[in-house]
Amino acid sequence: MDAVKRPGVVLGEQHRLLLAAVAGGLSVAAAAERLCISRRTAERRLSEARRLLGVSTTAEAVAAAVPVREPAPAALAPRERQILALIASGRTSREIASQLGIAPSTVDSCTRSAMAKTDSRTRVQAAARIAASSEVGAD
Repeated sequence: MDAVKRPGVVLGEQHRLLLAAVAGGLSVAAAAERLCISRRTAERRLSEARRLLGVSTTAEAVAAAVPVREPAPAALAPRERQILALIASGRTSREIASQLGIAPSTVDSCTRSAMAKTDSRTRVQAAARIAASSEVGAD
């Protein structure tokens, strides 16, 4: 077992493997299949990992537990960073659009662009990469 960023927090191997698979762009169902566990067990393990890490979203758990490479700081537009931060906090495209006063299709377009720039396969992976790079820059 490895300790993660928060002192005293230890995740089990299945937690870490599951978070790494999600960080790698797999859906929870695909990650569960790869780890030979049921989707229900995978969801439970993700919930446990979020609780242990003291975070509320899977993106935050991935950012806290999985080392990622930092994207180039200038690669993302400010709006893309803003949208990814809201995704990391667990908001949907509709909620983000409503909060920012833009169309949901604009949110989706910015998300796709940010995913391409960060070489991410999912929204969660892109949000986790930005969250991790923000933490690195804040130290």
